[in-house]
Amino acid sequence: MKNTTQKGFTEKFMSSMSALSDKTNKYYSSKKTPGKKTLIIGFVLIILALALFSVITLIDENKNNSSSDMSEIDPAILNQSGQHLSANLIFAFTDTEKTEVLSLMSVDFNSKDKKLVYSFIYPGSLVTVNGTTSSLSGHFTAGGTNQLISAVSALTGTQYDRYIVANDNSLGQLFHLLGDTTMEIENRISYEHNGVSFIIDEGTRTLTPDMMLKYYLYLISNKDANSDKIASIIINCFERLVDCEDDTSLENNFCTAIGYFDTNISALDYSNNKEILRSLPEMNLSAHATAG
Repeated sequence: MKNTTQKGFTEKFMSSMSALSDKTNKYYSSKKTPGKKTLIIGFVLIILALALFSVITLIDENKNNSSSDMSEIDPAILNQSGQHLSANLIFAFTDTEKTEVLSLMSVDFNSKDKKLVYSFIYPGSLVTVNGTTSSLSGHFTAGGTNQLISAVSALTGTQYDRYIVANDNSLGQLFHLLGDTTMEIENRISYEHNGVSFIIDEGTRTLTPDMMLKYYLYLISNKDANSDKIASIIINCFERLVDCEDDTSLENNFCTAIGYFDTNISALDYSNNKEILRSLPEMNLSAHATAG
């Protein structure tokens, strides 16, 4: 919408120019032949009028463009410091005893671009850290989470500021916190391995928290073929976790969930970024996979 004051000025200016034109016509109609000097002055006045009108129009358009640019900035995706949230995170899924990494995923989140990029990293990848060459899983077994993060950073060249280490127990607790989950099952699944067995028919299915955990373990057993499905479950859990009716529920969900895992994400992260977390369900995040 154009600036009202500027618009009024423009209209008055155009009205004045019209009145001037009328007076000029009356003047010329009373004279048989205008003098050369009169013609030159009239010509100069017309040129000045056109130039001034062009300047007024340009100023008006610039104001409109500036107003439009400002309206595109969504304050809901800024944190307490007035900044966008950008975070690199490692999500590691281990065996029950937390001695071996079964699945490893890096997640790059940027609230400015509303984009979430994930990449699966092979836990058997060899990398040298502090003179010791081992697989990523081996580094975890030898030195725990800190050594795993150092090894992944050495492998990818990326510094990770947050991590989550989960196993079947902690992920099962998260599924119970979120409740039943609706999933699209492409093909009928009949699975039995290490005492875990289940059947899920194809189509849209509502899975209980216990069945959801079994389904996740099934996907992990063939993670190379199911990487997109694994990532979609993690992203779905995250989005449902923050999709709350009020701040109190959001804070309770967030703090309860991080208590299930070995993570350096804290309640302070929630406090600093709650505006961004609250707006995530409306962000329409664009999730992309990259080669791990």
